[in-house]
Amino acid sequence: MKEFPKVKAGQWVQPITRAYKMECCDCALVHSMHFRLYGGKIQFKAYRDNKLTAMRRKKRDIVIRKEN
Repeated sequence: MKEFPKVKAGQWVQPITRAYKMECCDCALVHSMHFRLYGGKIQFKAYRDNKLTAMRRKKRDIVIRKEN
């Protein structure tokens, strides 16, 4: 299973341009993020990685309960 770099709160990170994976330290929600430089400005877009999130939550015994 893919391991993620250990990043402390507030620490600067140099992501890769495409498919940079970011995991929430509390709930193991994983996003796949893509970055670009456009018009002299940095832009990013993010997608939830449901498969990897499920795998990480299972490994860490995290259960998310939805309230009605």
